[in-house]
Amino acid sequence: AKRDAEKQIQELMSSVEKMETEAEAKEERIRELTSTAESTEDQNKILLADKEVLNSELEKALEASTEAASELTDAKRDAEKQIQELMSSVEKMETEAEAKEERIRELTSTAESTEDQNKILLADKEVLNSELEKALEASTEAASELTDAKRDAEK
Repeated sequence: AKRDAEKQIQELMSSVEKMETEAEAKEERIRELTSTAESTEDQNKILLADKEVLNSELEKALEASTEAASELTDAKRDAEKQIQELMSSVEKMETEAEAKEERIRELTSTAESTEDQNKILLADKEVLNSELEKALEASTEAASELTDAKRDAEK
């Protein structure tokens, strides 16, 4: 019975040693996991800080983008207003140009009519000048004949 008891003690001791080895391995594994957890927690803190920085930068970028969009909208509105003003000016200039073209047509017509009248008057003047020359010649001839007749009468 003593031998059986020693054998059981031996087995129990072997079992205890095995359990101690397993316990040490488990403690080592716990230390490794704890270290990994702490490292992961540190990494999570870093990632969280990075996330906050990125969120802040994203917010700034969104604000800048919104402001740029607003400025572009204002610029577009101003450009559209300028285009409307230019179109209005162009329409006004076209209307003025049409009125000037009509006035030019009227003046051209008047000038042509005046030119035609001047040609008629010039022709009339030439006829009158010719008739006047003939009358002057006839008058000179008649005066000469009267002078000759007066001389003949005085003789």
